[in-house]
Amino acid sequence: MKPEPQIQLKQSGRAEKSGLLPISLWMGGVFAIIFATFLLADGQRNLHRLTGQPIAYPPDSFKPSKTSRGGNTVHDQTSDRAPTSLLLSTSAIEIKPLERLGDPRERCAEMATQGYEQPRYLSSEYFSQCTVMFIDGEGEAAPSVFIQIQTDPSGGVSSFRLKFNTDETDAQNLIQEGLNALQRFGGFGQTDDSFFPALASRIQKWDSFRILWGRYSLAMHREVSDATRFNLLGRLQHISQPVSGIWQNELLAE
Repeated sequence: MKPEPQIQLKQSGRAEKSGLLPISLWMGGVFAIIFATFLLADGQRNLHRLTGQPIAYPPDSFKPSKTSRGGNTVHDQTSDRAPTSLLLSTSAIEIKPLERLGDPRERCAEMATQGYEQPRYLSSEYFSQCTVMFIDGEGEAAPSVFIQIQTDPSGGVSSFRLKFNTDETDAQNLIQEGLNALQRFGGFGQTDDSFFPALASRIQKWDSFRILWGRYSLAMHREVSDATRFNLLGRLQHISQPVSGIWQNELLAE
């Protein structure tokens, strides 16, 4: 009669284990659904990056925060998402495959037109950089725009910067010269005649914004240290940080 309780205890243990089996299956199914959802969302983002199509964000997905700097209220961009209201005609942009373009050095040398300083060309094994400045007027206080363009080995533009130095009054010519320099250099792999005029109008508001332009994300901000300086930054969306290399610094002759 003594072995019977032991047999009952073993049977009870088996019953407890069999009761845990459906719970484990249920939890595994929940985690599988969550994981699949994240994979689907990430796949959609990667598809947008590869095709160059803009991502449609809801209007309330961009919420800037307010911080105080020196008694002034500054609106900081706290999200990488762009508000729908700031997407400029991105749906009309014609995306073309990036093919090997002209020599970036020759394209940089062509930037030396009237009103521009001599362009400076930097090159490495992995990418090159062209910098030039346009000065609108005479004297040290004359408005200016500093143009910096980086290219990849194919000659396509990987990033660029327009640094405006202006008091915001009557800067239309300055903005136009900066954008003309980008168009003259080329290498964006896309065309849209209506985009640059729309971008020029947006820059004239002289406030922070973030927009998408085909394969590129653009961001505008005012420098904290100098209220007369504004930076327009553009970056190819699906590239990593530039690879460091040995640079060759060359001041191009006119």
